[in-house]
Amino acid sequence: MKMWFLLLLIYSSTNTEPVQTQSKGKVVLRGGENPCEGHVEIYYNNIAGYVGDKHWNSNSEKVVCRATQCGTPVSSATKNVPRLMNRTVWLNELQCSGDENDLWDCGGYPAPGVSFYQKPTVKMIKCSEQVEINLVPSLCQGAAHYLKAVSRQTGYFCKDNWGDKDREMAEQLCRSLGCGGFKEIPKLEEMTEKDFRGSAKTAVDCAGIAPVSNLWQCIRKNAKCRDPVVVTCEDHETVRLQGSRTNVCSGQLLAEENGEWKPVKENTSISNNFCRMMHCGDIKNHTYADHNLHLTCTDTVKVVLLRNNRETKCFGSVHVNVNGVNKPVCGTKWTRENSETVCKELNCGKPISWSLQSNGSGPGIMDSVKCTIHDSLLWHCKAKHSMNLFCKEVPDIICSGSVKFRLADGPGKCAGRLEVHHGGEWKRVAKSGWDEKYSDNICQRLNCGETTADNHPEKFFQGSGNFVSVKCDQNQPDISECVKSEQYTRNEEAVGITCKNHEVVFLDGSEPCSGGVGIRQNNNTFWLSGSNETWNSEAAQTVCKQMHCGNLIKFYSRPSAEDMTDMTFRAYRCSGNHASLLDCDKVELPDHNETIAQVECSGNVKHLSV
Repeated sequence: MKMWFLLLLIYSSTNTEPVQTQSKGKVVLRGGENPCEGHVEIYYNNIAGYVGDKHWNSNSEKVVCRATQCGTPVSSATKNVPRLMNRTVWLNELQCSGDENDLWDCGGYPAPGVSFYQKPTVKMIKCSEQVEINLVPSLCQGAAHYLKAVSRQTGYFCKDNWGDKDREMAEQLCRSLGCGGFKEIPKLEEMTEKDFRGSAKTAVDCAGIAPVSNLWQCIRKNAKCRDPVVVTCEDHETVRLQGSRTNVCSGQLLAEENGEWKPVKENTSISNNFCRMMHCGDIKNHTYADHNLHLTCTDTVKVVLLRNNRETKCFGSVHVNVNGVNKPVCGTKWTRENSETVCKELNCGKPISWSLQSNGSGPGIMDSVKCTIHDSLLWHCKAKHSMNLFCKEVPDIICSGSVKFRLADGPGKCAGRLEVHHGGEWKRVAKSGWDEKYSDNICQRLNCGETTADNHPEKFFQGSGNFVSVKCDQNQPDISECVKSEQYTRNEEAVGITCKNHEVVFLDGSEPCSGGVGIRQNNNTFWLSGSNETWNSEAAQTVCKQMHCGNLIKFYSRPSAEDMTDMTFRAYRCSGNHASLLDCDKVELPDHNETIAQVECSGNVKHLSV
């Protein structure tokens, strides 16, 4: 016995120098229902061992709960549990004051593994907290997030020190959530949750801890970091709503299955997770139609295009309206596929141009957007979602649905200088690169027949403003998709077109702004019926306005001359809002009326002969 005591004393004396910091490992709790209860284990030189219970008391338990970030001890829950007799007891004879941050800081113990401990049991304790770990925004994909159920403290696990070596931990995390095994690490920009920046964060490092049964066992301390741990599990489902463009957070729920979108059936359990996965808030209500699930989430979301902070139709900077507030979409890594999705979603055709403009609308709501040809709604494309993204540039799109054509400054709507409504303003079309085969298309779009085959086309006023080009590829059947912004010299000439259905309103009288109202089309002359069923002050005022002759003084009708029996008449019904008589509704001629409409206007201008 004396020899045994002497050997123990010699061993102890050679190991009582301070324990190296890098040798001291974590305190963990194992064998409980959550990481805040279980028997106490501690790591030394990356090897797990027990903590003996000699001198064990409530102060020891306070330190354990503090070291594991699990709150305070539940005194009535402490009990003895069996231990493996062949495993080392690293610490024993601890004398803690209760204020220490770690069991290694307590006094009383000799060198690690020295204290003689023969009891077949160790203490199992329970701390006050219950830590719940989940992924957000989706049940089986997202940022690793924790909730302390008692204190209601929440936060995220930092990505620092997380890498390929932690795939086993990711596997365990996925399986603990009932999400199958680990599938992949998704792109951070698609996963960072909107409240991450302002939330608590904790460092995580599972190195030297084995086995890991809960990610909470790997926490180190509160930390500052840019990115959270993100995981995609095998059972992750991608869902979206198919419904109204005015609210992409309401409609029939679809789930992706083998690359196809299929309706979610009525026997599916309803969870707020569906709406959260789509960044749509929580479930507001649900219904069933034809055995398929329809959801309405609490958020109302739609894509809008803005110009000068006003909503525009089919052109403008891309924004998302969430519950009535417009937030810009950031332009990082913006692609043509993204633009195509926006134009398609707004029923605006195809994108004819897009550019990145400086953001003047405040924090963004989406960034790093990545749409595919299978996406029909921008909000459901892969992207980074947050309410306060730093947004340097915003994509500005012009869709083909915003493009309009007109023939300006001509003697009628079917002849004149070709102009295109592009990006919210009328622009001239450059003659350089213009193909005359496009002229027929323009005439037909304007309901003006085909273009004339005149070898001596009329010259029209060149006008002012910017130029665009129109150049179509073989895969562009719609001329609206062919408009391009280009730089031109001052000497560029504008395209002019005269269509076969070109008509001119003229006044047959002694003065330029008075006389009988006639219409000339090609070599034919028509006279406006003077019937009181159609010829009224609205129609007469429209004629004065069209002829640039000021305001209406009077209108009347006169019978046609006896020698003009072969005259041809027309009748139009005007509302007073038309810019041209030819824009009014063409109607059948009133019966038994062969009078010619007469007008007298206040102006006095000289008109070019036609």
